[in-house]
Amino acid sequence: MSKNGMQIRNNVLVRSLLFEKTASVLLGGLLGIKDIENSYTLGNQGGGLSFSQKIDLLIDIGALSKVEKNKFRLFMEIRNKFMHSIDANTYEKCFELMNKNPNQTILKMYPQLSGTTEEQIKQATKELGYDIIRLTNKIAKDIAIKEEENAYKKYKLVF
Repeated sequence: MSKNGMQIRNNVLVRSLLFEKTASVLLGGLLGIKDIENSYTLGNQGGGLSFSQKIDLLIDIGALSKVEKNKFRLFMEIRNKFMHSIDANTYEKCFELMNKNPNQTILKMYPQLSGTTEEQIKQATKELGYDIIRLTNKIAKDIAIKEEENAYKKYKLVF
C-alpha cells in the first residue's frame, strides 16, 4: 500500500474516531449516562453500539435532520470503504468501490472550483468533516439548552 493511501486512511480514521466519541458524548447527555467510558452501550467495550448505530439512534430521536443524516451516512460510507477495502487507496477509488459518482454525491454537496478530481474529492471530504463537526456542536448546544431548561423546571428557577 502506498504511503499516500495510508495517510488518507489515517486522516479518515482520526476524523471517524472523533465523530464517534462526540456521538457517544451527545447520546450520553441525551440519555443521562454520566460515565460514558464505562457505559456498556456508549463505551468502547466489546458489546457497545457501533458508530453507525449511534448515528442511527441520533436520527431516531430526531437530533439529526434528513439532510444531516445523509451527510453522516456518506461520511460513514467513506470511512468504511477506506477501513475495510485495501483497494481504496485514493478518494476516486473509494467512490468507485462505493458505486457512487462523486459528482452526484459529495461534489454536489460541496462543489469545488479547481483541482484534479482526486483533489476535489479530498477537499469536499474535508469540508464534509467540518460540516459534521458543526452539526455535532449544534446538537451539543441543543442538549445543553435542554438540560438547562430541565434544571430550571426541576428547581423552579425564574430569571
